[in-house]
Amino acid sequence: MKPTASASPTQDPETEAKTEALAAYRNFWDEQVKAYAKASTDGTQLTKYSTGTALARAQADVAALQEKGVVATGRPVSNTVVTNINMGRKVPKATLTDCLDISGWKRVSRKTGKELPVPLKRLNRYVTVIKAEKWGKQWMILDVSPEQRTC
Repeated sequence: MKPTASASPTQDPETEAKTEALAAYRNFWDEQVKAYAKASTDGTQLTKYSTGTALARAQADVAALQEKGVVATGRPVSNTVVTNINMGRKVPKATLTDCLDISGWKRVSRKTGKELPVPLKRLNRYVTVIKAEKWGKQWMILDVSPEQRTC
């Protein structure tokens, strides 16, 4: 009898969980970029990927943009790694660390379409620490804490 090819090898659960947590964070950022580009969370799926302080911060940032008549064009570049994961809990938990580069993200006046000046002493690349939990089959971003240090 001829050996049959087995199905594609499956990843170990921890590697798979890391991949899923990173995907949830990328999706969270994709939704933030949409919201910042129109200064509104309408039509975004921020609540699908985030909750708690992560969601509250994103909503507050969007409200501030809206109040100032500003939108954000372009998008940040993220370089994220999972620095800790605990799958042995009832609710699995992960910590991610991101080197976020916002230099390609421009603030633009909604009224004039002109780019606004960059605030003095703004870090264009900085470390962000992210807390996430797996709720059922979905990883949720709970907290995104930018740090005042470059990466």
